[in-house]
Amino acid sequence: ACKPISDNLAGRRATFSRLTRPGCAVNAGPSQWRNRVAYGLFCTGSTTNRRRTGLYVKSDNRAPVRLGRPRDAVRFGIRTIESVDLRGTRVAAVAADIYEYSFTQTTSGRSLRSFLAASSEGDSDARARGLVIESHAAWWTLTNSSHASDPNETTIQRRIGPCAQIERLISAPEAEFVATDLAVDHGTLYLLVPGAGIITHTVPPEVRAACP
Repeated sequence: ACKPISDNLAGRRATFSRLTRPGCAVNAGPSQWRNRVAYGLFCTGSTTNRRRTGLYVKSDNRAPVRLGRPRDAVRFGIRTIESVDLRGTRVAAVAADIYEYSFTQTTSGRSLRSFLAASSEGDSDARARGLVIESHAAWWTLTNSSHASDPNETTIQRRIGPCAQIERLISAPEAEFVATDLAVDHGTLYLLVPGAGIITHTVPPEVRAACP
């Protein structure tokens, strides 16, 4: 019976309407930008209805539109959306299963870019926990991963075009993850740090963007 709502932090709340379909529920987001809303929908029931699971964008009073997924997510049958962000005409999301893909595209479904953000196999467990769009060309993803007998690791990736800037934060032995979420505002990066709250974070200059 949960309903997604918006809150302008000034006492005004509103319920998002007409986002779902019969047998479906919002399971990620919504993320709102002016008259657009992006969100993940998880559907159950018949095979046909389950196939409706995915990333959706709704504009004004129009019907929701389901967007595409990365090629490998389609190949492995990964439909579940875990995280969503929306900025202008750009939407980003994480398609999650054993493999998790962070991807971005326009709200009309064009210019899809993606990468493998996490994989959980054997004694390894990894989850893409944080996702945020910085600009039309750049987006960030935070992944938490744990491996047998190794310290926990938090990986921060900034993708801009074909280039990747990757920073790895290693936890102290038997400690929690260094960070569990992230946000960006006007170029300033914030991390959600267990036990400390929200802090600003600067990526060291030696962490350079690598391009193929």
